[in-house]
Amino acid sequence: MEGKRGLIFDRNLKKLAVNVDSKSLFAMPYKVDNPDEIARILSEKIDAKYSEVRARLEKEKYFVWIRRKLSQDNYDEIQKMGLEGVNFVTESTRYYPKDSLAANLLGFVGIDNQGLEGLEMHFDNELKSIPGLVVMERDASGEKIPLSMERTQPSKDGNSIVLTIDEVIQYITEEALEKAYQQYHPRSAVAIVVNPKTGEILGGYKTYL
Repeated sequence: MEGKRGLIFDRNLKKLAVNVDSKSLFAMPYKVDNPDEIARILSEKIDAKYSEVRARLEKEKYFVWIRRKLSQDNYDEIQKMGLEGVNFVTESTRYYPKDSLAANLLGFVGIDNQGLEGLEMHFDNELKSIPGLVVMERDASGEKIPLSMERTQPSKDGNSIVLTIDEVIQYITEEALEKAYQQYHPRSAVAIVVNPKTGEILGGYKTYL
């Protein structure tokens, strides 16, 4: 069970980084009767190598990932086919509603929503969630045993953070610096907007060749 990564807001609580649900594709190899055919279909739908998909379907495992965080079109197409031994799980995907605004400050996350650059990485310990846990008994074929004992530990969402950045000032800063960069063609250019009374950074941007 997956918790949600914390949100990132600007100083006026405008959302700069949020989460959206997406579908991830997995297979249970012991339930796949025709790995050749299933591998051919899936490799075409998700634009993957047939040999790689086939190898995953032949693993002696209860569960294997086929493709994490599918596009909505891919999910719709595969879901309609009802392939045996193939299913989906809902995962959280990071989304930046302001597109590239403050991208150099916010950074980005990896496939498992771990911070890899920028503020996403710097505040990863605060933003990341704590996954939940489900423990249940299964038989030799991997099926859940009826009336078996089951223990659950709920997931915990990450903490959200509020920046001193102002969305409007950030937009103006980026636009002004880009215009200066295009006009004068420096090797690099940096702009930082600071509140002189508090020292709070209201906007910042860097561009370079």
